[in-house]
Amino acid sequence: MADGGGPGPGGEKVPPGGEPAGLEGAAARGVAAMEAWVRDGLLVSRETLAQRWGVSLEEVAAIVGRGELFELDVVGQPWVPAVFLELPRDVVTEVNRVLAEAGVDAATALVFWHRRHGALGGKTVAQAMQDGSCLAETISAVSRCF
Repeated sequence: MADGGGPGPGGEKVPPGGEPAGLEGAAARGVAAMEAWVRDGLLVSRETLAQRWGVSLEEVAAIVGRGELFELDVVGQPWVPAVFLELPRDVVTEVNRVLAEAGVDAATALVFWHRRHGALGGKTVAQAMQDGSCLAETISAVSRCF
């Protein structure tokens, strides 16, 4: 084509940059972003979390099933936020339980864990939880955000 684009695998128009446009392009960018999160260490495997928390993979699966832990599916594999490795299990599960009860999806919960909150003194949830004294403030932040 004169514009440098061409047909994609499904016959859709592919812009000159080589990536499909529209929803298909957005989905491809989303997958690429999540794969980068795994490569960059933002997400870790269930195995890594189980080892850090000293529990079995079955227990991790049970925690997920109770809504006390969320996972992101990246190319068919479940991954959890690496930030959970830094915190006690009870803190992570309590905050995630409240997020789940508020109907927050996994991608939004990941953002919640990583953004700075005014209610937490401009800290991320993990930073605020390092000393273990901000659980009530974090739960309050969940209720204000969602």
